[in-house]
Amino acid sequence: MERIITNPDGARGSRNQRDTAGELSTLLRNSRSSLQQMQSGLNKVLTFEPLTSVKDLVIVGHSPAAEEIFRYCEDQTVRGYRFMGLFNDSPISGALAKHYMGEVEAVKSYAVQNRIDIIYCALPGTRKEDITDLMEFCERNTIRFRDPECRELHSCREDQ
Repeated sequence: MERIITNPDGARGSRNQRDTAGELSTLLRNSRSSLQQMQSGLNKVLTFEPLTSVKDLVIVGHSPAAEEIFRYCEDQTVRGYRFMGLFNDSPISGALAKHYMGEVEAVKSYAVQNRIDIIYCALPGTRKEDITDLMEFCERNTIRFRDPECRELHSCREDQ
């Protein structure tokens, strides 16, 4: 014979029924939560993203190499690059003048705030200390550093 127990909230039922009901309630709550997580995951997977992601880049320094990089990136739909601006210690003239963003030191905060993917360095070789500083900044912030002239710095030795 099963003993009927009155719950503190006044509900009647056997201990086994209450345990089973509690387990069932917990299972349903967990299932609902799992279903919501699965739906959220599916929504993320099914959200279509472009087949090629566009990489934002800036150029530091003004030289013929900077102009060449700029021309290469102008056709951004084909190549997957978006030119965001140029940083140089003095204002410039020519095709890149309207893209002048500020001095070289300003590129660091701009790159972090705007999630820049690539920094092209077109500084003259006489500024090795600045180039090395910029390279180390990129390394610390997981930004690709490119030096089109590939000077004798430790990042270029891998390519040689």
